[in-house]
Amino acid sequence: MLLFRLVIFLLLVCTSPSRAHADVLEDWLRVADRGPNGAPLPPPLQGRLERTAPPLVSLAMFEATNAVDPRYRSYLGIAKSEQPASGEAAAAVAAHTVLVGLYPERRAQLDGALALSLSGLPAGARLEHGLEVGRRAGAAALARSLFDAPAGEPYRPAGEIGRFTPPNLPAFAPWFMRAQPFFLTSWDEVMSPPPPPTAGERYARDFEEVRLLGGVGQANATGDSLRRAQFMAQFNVDPTVSREAARRERLVDRARLWALVRMASLDANAAVAQAKMKYMTWRPLGAIRNADRDDNPATVRDPLWEPVMATPNHPEYPCGHCAFSGLFAALLEPETAKGPIEVASESAPLPVNVRFADWSAFLDATSLARIQGGMHFRFSNEEGQALGRRVGLIARERFAPPLEP
Repeated sequence: MLLFRLVIFLLLVCTSPSRAHADVLEDWLRVADRGPNGAPLPPPLQGRLERTAPPLVSLAMFEATNAVDPRYRSYLGIAKSEQPASGEAAAAVAAHTVLVGLYPERRAQLDGALALSLSGLPAGARLEHGLEVGRRAGAAALARSLFDAPAGEPYRPAGEIGRFTPPNLPAFAPWFMRAQPFFLTSWDEVMSPPPPPTAGERYARDFEEVRLLGGVGQANATGDSLRRAQFMAQFNVDPTVSREAARRERLVDRARLWALVRMASLDANAAVAQAKMKYMTWRPLGAIRNADRDDNPATVRDPLWEPVMATPNHPEYPCGHCAFSGLFAALLEPETAKGPIEVASESAPLPVNVRFADWSAFLDATSLARIQGGMHFRFSNEEGQALGRRVGLIARERFAPPLEP
């Protein structure tokens, strides 16, 4: 605990972390966030549809509720409803339309979920108009292309001529590298600068930190540090988003917050992938076992060093988890003055939330966890958080501004 520059406590919960303030938006986001078999999938296992569903469902629900209760400029150009309509019905049908379009084989299951979602709403003209608005918004969201940008230079295995190179392709599939951002004009708008040179003092300092904190058998690689690293491996801030959304009385205001978070998350994730594949830097595992080749006399090779957690199958710089933490801080700092930062995790053995006093504490913890896991250097974590903040600030500025009174 001494390594954390924060005060945290664990809150045991008996239900899903976002369930405390559940509404139609959260009901359908839980469906969208899970894979085709209904189980959560970590990002390396997510295919094109699993990456597409959460942002498009959240966007469709925002557009549907905004057409019913116009308060913001439409992202997709959806006209307001000419007739009074049910926002709840519009949101549910919008989400259902997107998910059936992505997963037609799940039609019967999704139809059943929609019937339950609508079962508590009064019949009548408002319901029927809500259904029509939802279908319109869902169809418009489905038409928004996500992964069809022009193809860039494909990955080329590199190494010494004539010597074996590991055959594994990077975890970023070619289709993901063709992501089209929601809010950025180009990836260059947020692109990371080059990492510190391996021969420099900063590199040597961060090299030694991860070697000592994130290596198997090192004195500072404790059980507590491993638990923190494992928890942060699949963290999410949905409990915090849910709490802040619940403070908004109007459904459209809640829908806009969820859409902002889900859509900006895809932009941040894709921006990190672009930077990682541009710089192609080695992970601590490769760096520490090859320290005799880095032209830095302050680094010492350890041929047996192993990270305490498995090394991800993509380049090191910048840190992706840290980019998400910086993104969420930029998106939610203005929204969270009334409460702590509550973080859940799909990789925790039990449904436990961790609370941080503020965003600074959360950012420190995220960075430290990636070092303690043996996956990242601190300079990579700091740039990842800076990149995420850049994406978050742009998304806040450009997404669905309020309409003129």
